Order: sequence, then structure tokens, then C-alpha cells
Amino acid sequence: MKDNRVWPYVLPFPLEPTKRKLILSVLQSRMGVNILTSIRIDARTFQHDLIRSLHYSNKSIIKYLKQMVNVGILEEGMEREAERGKAVWMKWYTPTSLGRW
Repeated sequence: MKDNRVWPYVLPFPLEPTKRKLILSVLQSRMGVNILTSIRIDARTFQHDLIRSLHYSNKSIIKYLKQMVNVGILEEGMEREAERGKAVWMKWYTPTSLGRW
């Protein structure tokens, strides 16, 4: 029996072929989709929270996050936070308008 289910969404893709290929590679990867579904839409998601919650290597998660930033799916920034009496820089991500799709 053939599966005739259709994904009921239209996704906007960039016109640049290299960016389209990167987005497709992220969406075709289970790890890429897990990272995307772990990103909060309404607030910042911190890199250390993603690394803690996902069961992949730190290096792989950071690689995918960099790809998503490069193609415009995510925005990144740094925030200084006091932790145990000293200031620590923490990297955060938020989805762009393309990333919210």
C-alpha cells in the first residue's frame, strides 16, 4: 500500500542554491530536525541547554547550529550572565522569520 500523506506546509526557501542545499541537508537529518524542534520560538535558546538536552556530540550540535545561522534559519548572540560570583558569556539562538516556518 502506497503512503499518500502530504506535509501540509509550504516552506519558503532562499534563491541561492547553496543555501537551499544546506537547508535541505538540515531538514533531511534527524539531528537537524531535533535541534530545530528544540529551539524556542518565543524566547532565546541557550547553546548549553541544547547540548544538555540532545543526545548528540557537542561538536555535531555546534556544527549544525553554525549551518543554521549561515543560511538564515537562526540568529545567534552572546549574553553575559553572572554565575557563582563570576561573569560567564553564554551563546543563544532565536529563529529568524525563515526559521519560524
